[in-house]
Amino acid sequence: ISVDDFVRIMGVKDGGEEVDFTGSMDDQHIVKVRNFFLGGKKLLKNNELKQIMVGTEEASDFFKVGFVMYALCTLQCPTTSVYVNLKYLLPLRDSKAIARKNWASYSLRFLLDSVRSFKENNQVYIGGCLLFLQLFYLDAIAHGSVLVDRSVLPLTVWGKVETEKMKKWLQKRGGFESDKVVVMKTEYG
Repeated sequence: ISVDDFVRIMGVKDGGEEVDFTGSMDDQHIVKVRNFFLGGKKLLKNNELKQIMVGTEEASDFFKVGFVMYALCTLQCPTTSVYVNLKYLLPLRDSKAIARKNWASYSLRFLLDSVRSFKENNQVYIGGCLLFLQLFYLDAIAHGSVLVDRSVLPLTVWGKVETEKMKKWLQKRGGFESDKVVVMKTEYG
């Protein structure tokens, strides 16, 4: 599994700059953005951030930062916490630089670190983008008549209907670990 796989499956790209968590949460700009989202509270739940995003009509800098924070906390780098990781404000402090960050590399590294921690510490839950692992597996199976259009981003191809068809197809062949289920190595690019 590589960063290229993450880009191909999830559609999240690297922009060339590291996702940098250095700096102070007391930086004046970060305090301003944090206060915008928290509204006097100490913590912000993911669903509260979602409501702020849904209620925002203009694509302001606050919206861009909030959208990326929500994507990171719920899709790309989720944890077991229901709260937004406000440390994401550090790499998001310049909304104009968001696209220049290496989000694919960061998200994959977060997932791999979470899997490693899960194995080493006998944890109950795995953090990180498990959706990527599922889609990576589904995309790699040689599944005959259930073939999907490989020119389309796998994230957009595998909906509920397609996934249910695949589950049935796998069950008919003995499940995920069956010798009848062949995993293909496909070269892209």
